Amino acid sequence: MSHLACVIPFYSGSSTLGRALDSVFRTPICDEVILVSDFSPEPIRSAISDRYAACERSGRLRIVEMGVNMGQAAARNLGASLCLSPFLCFLDQDDEVLPEFYSSALQVLNDHPHLAAVEVTASIEREGEILLSPDDVRHRMIMDSVPWNIIVRRPAFWLTGGFPTDGVFRTEAAGEDIAFKTALKACFNVAMLPMVGVRHHVRHGSATDRFLRRTSVGANGEVVFHSRYSAECDGSLSAALGQHVGRAVLNRAALAHLLDLNR
Repeated sequence: MSHLACVIPFYSGSSTLGRALDSVFRTPICDEVILVSDFSPEPIRSAISDRYAACERSGRLRIVEMGVNMGQAAARNLGASLCLSPFLCFLDQDDEVLPEFYSSALQVLNDHPHLAAVEVTASIEREGEILLSPDDVRHRMIMDSVPWNIIVRRPAFWLTGGFPTDGVFRTEAAGEDIAFKTALKACFNVAMLPMVGVRHHVRHGSATDRFLRRTSVGANGEVVFHSRYSAECDGSLSAALGQHVGRAVLNRAALAHLLDLNR
């Protein structure tokens, strides 16, 4: 089975980081964990207990401290640039990987070389209670817009441009995760594995929490937005998303052309 790297961005999350790390380390197939502190005001070393020292000494855990706050997108890109494994995954400091996710997804990728990535679903919870049913249309929207429920081949990640770091994605509207997922699926084959692979803990004030607070499900089963961010209203977010996906499509086309030339 091929090796896997997990990138975890960190920013003042010591209360949940141990839970996230433990869930990854319980998965032997993930032999690279890259923890990137995004210039956190809470020192990363104070959030890492001594029980992870052996993982750090062995090289299974690497800790990177950024000298300036650049946001989650840049932190994830930095971690991805440092990994050696052929497969990449991402995890937020609040969440947990469930036991069979990584091994099941990697088996599919090894068995099907034409696939660039494998995606799973997640349990969306708060304080141990299920917050959102999988039947809720907003659950599917969340799954389409997060990076921690997917394993991707490293070349495919970079051909899509990774996570965009344009200024608009650092506003309250965010959207860099949607851009990454949209670009990946526009360029490559992504399989959906019917399993719950992640336990997503919704923190008050998080992107998921804000999404749920400003939406509901309409009479026809559609998502209704009760408020919009300025970047959504003025078109700047949509334009940035389109530009990122467009660049990814051009990259993919250039690669296909190069491969044709070399046949």
